[in-house]
Formats: sequence, structure tokens, C-alpha cells
Amino acid sequence: MRITRLATVAAVAAILTAGCAATQDSDSASADDTTAPSQVEGDADDEVSDDGSTVSESSGSTEAATTELSEATGTVTASSGETITLGDEQLVIDEGGTYVLTGSSSTSVVVNTEESVTLVLDGVDIVSTTGAAIVVESADDVTIELAAGSENRLEDAAARNEADTAAEINAVLYSENDLTLTGSGTLTVVANYEDGIATKDDLEIVGGTIIVEALDDGIRGRDSITVSDGAITVVAGGDGLKTTNETEADRGNVHILGGSIIVSSGDDAIKAQTTMVIDGGTIDVQDSVEGLEAINITINDGDITIYASDDGINASAGEVALDIFIEINGGTLDVTVGSGDTDAIDSNGSILVTGGDITITAPTSSFDADGTALMEGGTLVVNGQQLTSLPQSRMGGGGGPGGGRP
Repeated sequence: MRITRLATVAAVAAILTAGCAATQDSDSASADDTTAPSQVEGDADDEVSDDGSTVSESSGSTEAATTELSEATGTVTASSGETITLGDEQLVIDEGGTYVLTGSSSTSVVVNTEESVTLVLDGVDIVSTTGAAIVVESADDVTIELAAGSENRLEDAAARNEADTAAEINAVLYSENDLTLTGSGTLTVVANYEDGIATKDDLEIVGGTIIVEALDDGIRGRDSITVSDGAITVVAGGDGLKTTNETEADRGNVHILGGSIIVSSGDDAIKAQTTMVIDGGTIDVQDSVEGLEAINITINDGDITIYASDDGINASAGEVALDIFIEINGGTLDVTVGSGDTDAIDSNGSILVTGGDITITAPTSSFDADGTALMEGGTLVVNGQQLTSLPQSRMGGGGGPGGGRP
């Protein structure tokens, strides 16, 4: 039999006062009009409290699902395997497992455990008035799965309290640990404070339609960002997608293997603190200051279109000792940059082109390298003219179509 557990302050208080609940047949039992902070579905016999609200207990199961409301903290805790309809009490996940979330809330979902957690979003609408919408305070790792056909929305408050500010919880969807986004549903994230999606560890996107509107950065992973599938759209006042670990050479990287990424940003569209590798997918940078930026950038495949007001692709020195280079081995690349002191492809080290189809529109400089600049394969069109070598500018010198600075 399908059951509903309603965790309310009134229901809990009534049960504690009465000492027991009256049992009624499921056909005649009814709940009162009090809005429930969370609702859980499973198989159970219904118990009806003196005030008419429903509190259901699992039957025929060795592990009963539990949802408990703490009057002291105003939070709801839940157990794995439940389908939880969100309400306006903070939901706390303190055990590992899989949780299906649905419904709307004006507060937040908090994960605090040492185990792995999967949150399945199936028609979730969280517009938090208290801070972030989803916060992973602690977990082994967390997966956000977007249920097939579902439309989900997360939006944060425009301010943070002192504790959240100290903990740097500055994103709508924030995680202290590894975070994976998957599924085939849709997730819209609106950041009124700073960032859209952020983790202090690794971030992986393997599926779903993800739309981010952020006051500052759109999607941020400290140690890495890996995109293998999904459709991602980011409109950000700061960077579109970025990593922030700049002190470890084997971290702070971006790897794009597939999917589609559309970015309009007020600064860099996609930025890695160390290395960036693009092995596939479609990237459309519609607006940026710099399109792609890292210490070294390797493009092996993919369909890439970039508009930048400064440099389209930029390799420059960072905090760790890595070789500085841009290497293009395949794919289709179309780069347009604005006027002024700009370069379509700019490396503070070397540039090597071994393959791919490259189209450059650059009023000032198409290629600029402080080291070697070689073309060993592929096709190149600069400002409408097909070339067989790189018309690079070196430290303000050089020439060729679109290749020299004035």
C-alpha cells in the first residue's frame, strides 16, 4: 500500500502529548490542512494523530524509512530510499544512500555524512531565502542526478550569514567534496550572491541539461572540471567555467571530452589554473574577455567557436612550473577577437598546429608566441586568406595577414 509520512511540528507535538496515535482504515484517514515540511512515500500502515495529520510507519521491512523533524533546529532528517517532497524546513541528509527529491522549498538541503550520497532531483524548485539551495558540508562524494523528463530549479539568496561567509559557501549548489552531475533532466541554477555551481574538490558533468545564470562565476571546481556529456549553458558576470587550484601541478585542470557548452561571460569563458585538454564536444563562446585560458592548452578534437574582446586562446605562466604552450592537433576552431591590443591565439611559450581546421578573424594579431610557432598540418584561414604557415607576432613584431601589431 502506498503511504505518505508527514513530518510536522503539530503532528510530532500531538503524538508526544497523546502518547499514542489512533489507527484508522486508509480509506477513511485524512490529514489536516497544515503544510508539511517533507513528505515521504513507501509501503506502510497509516497512523493518524489526534490533530488529524498523518504519520505513517513502514510495515514488512527490516529497515523502516524515517523522516524526523527537530523542533529545536527546524530541520528535517531523512533516511536513504525515501522519496521526499520538500517543504519549508531545512532537509538534512546525514546518511549515505540515494534520495529522490521533489517539490518546492524556500530554505535548503544539507548533506553531512562520511558516505556517498545520490540526490535525484525530480521536479525540485528551491528558491532559498536563507543562503545556498544545496550544501554538501561533508560526504565521500555526491552525485546530483536529474530525473528523466524533470525540470528543476535552484536559486539562492542574495546574502549569506556570518557562518556561511566564513565557510565560503558562495554558490547556489555548493560542495566541499567531489561532485558529479548526471541524468537526462534539466537543472536551472540562478546565483544572486556569487557563483552558480561550485566544489572544493573535483567536478564532473556526465549528463543533463544545465543552465546557469550567475552574478560571478558560473561553474567552479577547485581541483578539476571534467565534461564528458550534457548540454551546458552559462551566463556569468565573472568566469564561465573555471578551476581554482593553482598550487598543485596535477590539479586545477579542465578536460572536455564531449557534450555541448555555451558561454557568455564577463571575464574568461573557460579557465584552467594548470592544463586544459579538449578531446571533443561543442564549445560556443558567445562573449568573453578571453575565451580559453590555461598554462598549456591542447585541442585534439571538437567544434569550437570563440568570440573574445581580448585574447581568444591564451597560454600564460601560472603559480606552478609547467611548460607553456598551445597545441592544436584536430577539430574545428573559429576564433574572432575585438580590436586593440588583442591576439586570436596567444602563447607566452610555444604554438604548434599539426591538424584541424582553423579560421581566424583578428584585426590586430592572429598568432602571438614568445617561443616557437610552427604549423605542420591542418588548414588555416586568417581574415579570409588561406595560409600554410603561422603569421605570428613576436613581442610586438612580426607580420603577415592579421599577424603583426601596428
